[in-house]
Amino acid sequence: MKFFLILLFFSTSVFSLERKALTEYIVTGPHMTAETLKSTLKKYPPDQLRPLSRGNFLIQYKKDPGVAALKKIGGKNFKIQPNFVYKSLNKPD
Repeated sequence: MKFFLILLFFSTSVFSLERKALTEYIVTGPHMTAETLKSTLKKYPPDQLRPLSRGNFLIQYKKDPGVAALKKIGGKNFKIQPNFVYKSLNKPD
């Protein structure tokens, strides 16, 4: 996953790094499964949970608990970050 993100960064011109999709988070953890993520986040259960790749998930909320609350619950079990939106400066032909 890291290699893919680095390749994506170098192959496109990144326009905006500060925009993010509200109420969406990327969760990453070693050996993370959907079941372990659901049980860890039982205080703030996500409305949608979608696997991205091994150990990486996209979670979505209708009512956002905030990244600080999710990090507090997760502790060192996983890493969480907002789902940042990247735009390319390249225009399609």
